Amino acid sequence: MTMLRARTVLTVALALVAAGAGPATAEPLERSNATFTVTEPEENFPCIEQGFSTVATFTVTRRSTIYGDTAGDPVREIRHVRFTGMLYSPDLSRSLPYAGRFTRTEDYRTGTITITGLFRYTPGAGPDPSATGRTVIDLAADAAVFEAGRLPADYEREVCRILAG
Repeated sequence: MTMLRARTVLTVALALVAAGAGPATAEPLERSNATFTVTEPEENFPCIEQGFSTVATFTVTRRSTIYGDTAGDPVREIRHVRFTGMLYSPDLSRSLPYAGRFTRTEDYRTGTITITGLFRYTPGAGPDPSATGRTVIDLAADAAVFEAGRLPADYEREVCRILAG
């Protein structure tokens, strides 16, 4: 890790500690549930080495809660996400099931999104076809400032290899 990246991670970590670990109030400002389905295959992620992009169909269920400070201003949104679907080669000749379940926390005060859990997995497609762990994204920089676990890029390479045949 470079010195600049280490400082960025430390700064974000300190900001998260200063912001407090839990919700700012006991009562959420807003709760919502949503489920949506994509039945027409849409582009998902690129397979650069193979020269194509995967396409996918899926169903997502999301439960969101927005928390506020004592003045009633929103400070954090927590989303619990579950999805199932199919990944395909562009010509739809090869497919793999995939699913995920993770928590996405957006902190409005620090300008970060933290994603933890099982981002994606493909059952029965090899020794460990999954992306799991923790990622912190700095929204102002539009970049990950911390990543741990089995990263999405590793999962995507394995899926691309399988879908290429």
